[in-house]
Amino acid sequence: MQSAERMTKIPAFHLPNGISFRGDLVSESLEYLDTNKPAYELSVGSLTHADQSALYLLGLFAKMGVDTGAPEEAKQAALQHYETVHANRGRGNWNFDGVNYDIEPEDKKGGLFLPKGYEIVGWIKRPVFEKNSGVYSPIVGEGSELIFTEMPPNGYGPVLTVAGLRHPKTGWALATVPTRKEAEERLARDLFSKFVDEHEAIELAKKEVSYSCRKPHGSGNASVYRDFVLYDDGPFSEDARWGAADGGWGLGAFSSSSSAEKK
Repeated sequence: MQSAERMTKIPAFHLPNGISFRGDLVSESLEYLDTNKPAYELSVGSLTHADQSALYLLGLFAKMGVDTGAPEEAKQAALQHYETVHANRGRGNWNFDGVNYDIEPEDKKGGLFLPKGYEIVGWIKRPVFEKNSGVYSPIVGEGSELIFTEMPPNGYGPVLTVAGLRHPKTGWALATVPTRKEAEERLARDLFSKFVDEHEAIELAKKEVSYSCRKPHGSGNASVYRDFVLYDDGPFSEDARWGAADGGWGLGAFSSSSSAEKK
């Protein structure tokens, strides 16, 4: 748990695209960098991917001058969060989420149509990390929420869909495309051009398009993190492939008071 001087109280807000932030006390900086602590240690004190996605998007909209109807206190805190992400290129953070790629919903109906490359997986918000035979895995425990969700294929995004940009409960991109160029064109045309001129929309899309990467169905468990890598994967590159015992020198945490209480 971080000291109160390094935490900011952010009120709840709901964005027009369907994603929301439940309200929390969040660290002003990216904590625990260069510690190489594994996911099962750092993620339980961190924001969930959905909360961070909402916070980042609000910061982006605030920077663009878009009126989202969010409280002014939330907009200012979100803008600070957005700037902190962009000030830490080459670094990222664990989220308090896990994915079980093996389980299926009990009520799954045969012949369910999914777009090409999409798969239904079990997403666990605020998981418990269980050690079995020396291996840590995210499982559903007290305070967890299991969500069966359709995840798109690995690719660039987010691109705008009829349901918005990101899943309201997981924060993951609702849709991706194979190439960065296509993602930039679609994001600029379908979203940014509604608020800024064409040139600025194109430049903003180049800056914001990020990569989403997951494992295939049937490949076990993974933890979730966001990264701003040094190549063209973007500032909100989301990854759900690493195990709970994996660590990264460039991965820290955006501490969350409500999450830290579960430690």
